[in-house]
Amino acid sequence: MGTVPKQFGAITHLVNNAGSLMKQSRLIDISAERIRKVINTNVIGSFICCREAIKHMPFGGSIVNVGSAASRLGAPNEYIDYAASKGAIDSLTTGLSLELAAQNIRVNCVRPGCIYP
Repeated sequence: MGTVPKQFGAITHLVNNAGSLMKQSRLIDISAERIRKVINTNVIGSFICCREAIKHMPFGGSIVNVGSAASRLGAPNEYIDYAASKGAIDSLTTGLSLELAAQNIRVNCVRPGCIYP
């Protein structure tokens, strides 16, 4: 992200939309490797992108994190690892919104979910 401001100027917006969702499984069948992959992509990736973007938002800006309705539902017997990772995104969003308010940086989260007919 360090080359973006050099080429385009200050960063004003960031959308964290990366996500890793694996095959539906019960927790007892989920490997540690899978959990690490989901956490690394969904949580650590978002933390790092926020951290780096903030460094280049001297005039304020906006961060939108893409969470999931699964963070509130828990996704039992399906993808509890994914749901937990998106719960971390909810916490990241709340914490950063308070931490960055004085710098005029807004931080919000959208939680898309499935819509069934």
